[in-house]
Amino acid sequence: MTTLKDRLRQHFEEQVHEVDQVEIDNTIEVLEGLEDDLSNLGKWDKALLLRMINDTELFHEVDEIYEEDFTDFDEFE
Repeated sequence: MTTLKDRLRQHFEEQVHEVDQVEIDNTIEVLEGLEDDLSNLGKWDKALLLRMINDTELFHEVDEIYEEDFTDFDEFE
């Protein structure tokens, strides 16, 4: 079974003719630090990954994973 992480890695590697290799390598390095389902995706990792995704389906799949939760912040009075 192909994981989301595998699909993203393949997508980034296929961009070698469109994007600087250093950018691809840096993005894959960030990707390698994530779980296969990207369940530990943080907002900065997400921003980096989304910047490099040029596939609508993959973009939306990653975009839906992490949403910042502000419920722990109290309102200032």
